[in-house]
Amino acid sequence: MKRPGFHHLNLPLFVGVNGTHDWAQKCNGFLYRALREAKDLEYISLSTTIKACLLDPPILLKNVFPVEHWPALRHFGLWRLNASKSDIVDLLKLLPRTLRSLDLGLHNFQIGGDCWNDLLEAIRIELRRSDETIKPSVRIVMPGYVMIGRGVWLEDEVNEFLYGSGENPMQGQNSQMPKFGMGTFRDLFEPEFTRPNLELRQLSELGIVDIDRE
Repeated sequence: MKRPGFHHLNLPLFVGVNGTHDWAQKCNGFLYRALREAKDLEYISLSTTIKACLLDPPILLKNVFPVEHWPALRHFGLWRLNASKSDIVDLLKLLPRTLRSLDLGLHNFQIGGDCWNDLLEAIRIELRRSDETIKPSVRIVMPGYVMIGRGVWLEDEVNEFLYGSGENPMQGQNSQMPKFGMGTFRDLFEPEFTRPNLELRQLSELGIVDIDRE
């Protein structure tokens, strides 16, 4: 990672089935110190196999990502990491002005605690406090069907809310789903699978699904 010109890192981590806390404890700073050496990094996307566990404390992102050492970063992606709303927002504050895109995907918040609705509200406030000429595109991917790889992709709706006059695309507090009509169902393993995020009845009326087979 010290090599000059090392710009791109897509890092999927198999971290076992013991939850966020156990993985974070065993990580013990090794990943942070390794990533700190990639000073020319422009793109990073990190995903894990962590499953949602309501008993696990959220991971501290600042102990994993040395974003202050990436002055040229243009894309930052987090996939399947159990982190708190405040920790995500605090990390966003440290990202460099070069950032142009942000992915937050397949996270699960603890029931009764943080939620997507409040996270987007907090991100909106923070982005509007910062330099208005810097508007990184934000994409949210939320778990949808109980099927590995499928979720709801939201991008235009999210950015219209963050930077324009659009409504918050989330259903409200404690919700893990966006409002109907917001976003598109996609499948990581079936690129040709796309479906509007509508009620089953509406999908049937459009001829997209057969209710008798769903």
